[in-house]
Amino acid sequence: MKIMLVNFLKVVNSAGGAERVFCNMSNEFVGRGYEVYAVCCDWEIGKPFYELDRRVNFINLDGNGTEKKFAKYLKIERELLRLFKKISNDNPYDNVKNQYWSIKLQSVINDIKPNIIIAYDLQSVCILKNILKINIPTISMFHSNAHMIIEKYGSKKELKALNKVDCIQVLLKSDKLIAEKYIDTNVVQIPNVIPQFSNYVDLHNKDTHKIIFIGRLDKKQKRPHLLIEAFIKIEKDFPDWILELWGGCSDKEYYNYLQNLIVKYKMNKKIKICGVANNVKKILFNGDIFAFPSAYEGFGLSLGEAMSAGLPCIGFRDCAAVNELIIDNVTGILCDNHVDGLAAGLEKLMNNKELRSKLGLAAKEEMKKYTAEKIWNEWENLISKTVNG
Repeated sequence: MKIMLVNFLKVVNSAGGAERVFCNMSNEFVGRGYEVYAVCCDWEIGKPFYELDRRVNFINLDGNGTEKKFAKYLKIERELLRLFKKISNDNPYDNVKNQYWSIKLQSVINDIKPNIIIAYDLQSVCILKNILKINIPTISMFHSNAHMIIEKYGSKKELKALNKVDCIQVLLKSDKLIAEKYIDTNVVQIPNVIPQFSNYVDLHNKDTHKIIFIGRLDKKQKRPHLLIEAFIKIEKDFPDWILELWGGCSDKEYYNYLQNLIVKYKMNKKIKICGVANNVKKILFNGDIFAFPSAYEGFGLSLGEAMSAGLPCIGFRDCAAVNELIIDNVTGILCDNHVDGLAAGLEKLMNNKELRSKLGLAAKEEMKKYTAEKIWNEWENLISKTVNG
């Protein structure tokens, strides 16, 4: 069987959760004997950040800067529309760009003749179903929560495309309920794989204790500034604790804001911005608490990994995904969505070594439901059912 994964999100040299799933899924199914084609449309030349099995056929439809040329066109087009006051919801940039990529994608599909296509984002779904009108069995994946995809960003053309796919895969129970309100297509819940660690984080006998954050340094979603502000509120009572922030940042203004915040409160020795997390396991196993101050999540892979390592975790109780992975006061702490709430939750954990150990052990047990074998078997079953109609 030929499986084609189509991902029009950033892939090359990008260390996000969706990119990791893209590579892991490719590797898993090529390892199970399938012929796998991982197709992206990235202006950057190179390979994915996460390693791909050499047997996976990696195809970049761009890789020569075409995307940047379209961005230049978009800027000019928008200014003309503003000038003549004719801005509409149907962005002409998207229309032109999608038409261009549809020609290149159609050519690849004609050559490969896949048995099934798994689309990773709304743009690829729209191209496949609205423009190319592909009749090949297709599964659409939701990597963010359904509220963000459908209620906030979904337009009529995107909902039309989603109604044409054979199946939509979502990550959480809450996503399934939301998707089924708007879409008539079959909706299936399959969560992400969470790595299973054989040993536990040692939360005892340390001279220095660490609060760890792993994720994009992103102002609107991940919000590490809230964690910095919360830590500053309580750090005087915990002289042997430090905060480490791991992750890339594409927003220079926001990165500078975080650095200036650290300098302003003279926290250079206690708060570190450490860059991209190339060895997640090592980082987690050197930590004592994992803090995840996101406003929303699709699933929260780094949170799941931290819990699997046996770290006590803290996040906001109104954050989708976080409030489904963490069971409050059982596998972690859910706090109110503001700096004071996060500071109080951190203080509770930092003051109580036994509580940290108890929550960490329970979290590790809870993550066993997300083993690779279980999740990929569910995917293989879904693919087989979809191909067989």
